[in-house]
Amino acid sequence: MRAAAAGAHAETRAHISQPVGRSALFLHSFFARIADSAALRVVARAQHAWGQREVAGTPMAELPILSVVAPFRAGVPAGPDHYTRVRPGRLLMRHLHDLYEYPNTLRILRIDGARLVEWLERIASLYAHLPAGARTAQMIDGPSPSYYFDRMAGVSYVIDLSRPARYAQDGSLADAAARRVVDLSRGGEPIDPDAPLLIVTNNYRAAGGGGFPGTGAEAEAVAASTHPNRSALLAHVRALTEITHRPQGEGWRLTAPPGTSALFDTSPAAAGHLDEIAHYAPEPQGLTETGFLRLRLHF
Repeated sequence: MRAAAAGAHAETRAHISQPVGRSALFLHSFFARIADSAALRVVARAQHAWGQREVAGTPMAELPILSVVAPFRAGVPAGPDHYTRVRPGRLLMRHLHDLYEYPNTLRILRIDGARLVEWLERIASLYAHLPAGARTAQMIDGPSPSYYFDRMAGVSYVIDLSRPARYAQDGSLADAAARRVVDLSRGGEPIDPDAPLLIVTNNYRAAGGGGFPGTGAEAEAVAASTHPNRSALLAHVRALTEITHRPQGEGWRLTAPPGTSALFDTSPAAAGHLDEIAHYAPEPQGLTETGFLRLRLHF
């Protein structure tokens, strides 16, 4: 049996060992649920480039294109060893599997500004309520899988955790009056709730996975790829001389009243990268019973 599989095994090893590019950065997902992430930015830019090619030469080419990504390997629910970690230097084919774990395919959805806000509110509802002076809460409210923590590249927004959540953990509307997403803009201009725009996402999210507004039965798909998302990622990485983009807080951020703090669990390997979330003044609290590194984050 082993001898029969030896040829296929050798081919697989040769395939995943192919060089595809270079990165000047350590691409990881240690803080991807609470801060901007270079690893997610690479995927978002690859999807955006694919979306631009798909609508080129059509009337939709005039519409804004956003790219939504989520951290697949960020601890929950698989455990403290399940994080993306690609070291600086030569990128191999296997590293693309680390950056994008699933065999999803790409979709482009057409929505309006109002549905975009609801999508973001669904994401914002995954975080705990942190009123002024809070210190004991976990930053993440409940066991939602890491791939629900979408990041919407192409717009800027703030999630105010001092406000109650609009959606429940299961995606149902919890408080119709609640609004956590503030200062939503694109290119410095507020988002028009009636204006159409395009979102590049994957087939799972487009089909309604996670219960996000504007997806599933509500989705208006305008383009689809039959190739895996990793194909777009491969094309993007090969087109670059080197990955050098360092997130500097652009895009989105979490906020809470001054003096508030919360607990956040991540990989023990994150201890060597705390400078990347210096704005939270992180304080290591030791390891949890399940092996995660617990941090206290300050606002």
